[in-house]
Amino acid sequence: MPFLRKLKSFIAQINQDRHYAYYAFPALLTMLISFGILRIFIEFYPNAALKIYGIHVHHFTEGIFILMITGYLALWIENSPRIKYVLALFYGLGVGLTLDEFFMWLFLNPSKVSADQYSAVVVGAVVLLLVVLWPMGMSGLRKLFGINHHDNDQENKTVFD
Repeated sequence: MPFLRKLKSFIAQINQDRHYAYYAFPALLTMLISFGILRIFIEFYPNAALKIYGIHVHHFTEGIFILMITGYLALWIENSPRIKYVLALFYGLGVGLTLDEFFMWLFLNPSKVSADQYSAVVVGAVVLLLVVLWPMGMSGLRKLFGINHHDNDQENKTVFD
């Protein structure tokens, strides 16, 4: 059971450094939403594609550009939790666009069965992480945007105040 001990230790570390969870939560949530929307859209419209001068541009390209832009902006943002939160949302969008075509990176001709199996693993893993991060993520959302915020919420004061 060394894996379970390491997982428990990792989750305990997240609880100590709660500010990471505040930004991981929106990134994972947007990643799951964008990944899910893409999977559904592609199921119904398998031939839909962005073409520029007759060249099929796969959506992992847009994802990579979003990741580059949000990563660069994150380097410059120092003390603005709200902007970091919004960047985390865009980062999750970029990850969703990019990971949706992971098999395209590897094989350049993915089989539908392997892509469906991959989708199930990704969605399952992200949902599990969201469940673990839900309390911290929602607390950060309320704190950052003043949604149903209570002054007696002592655990968040050191991160954002």
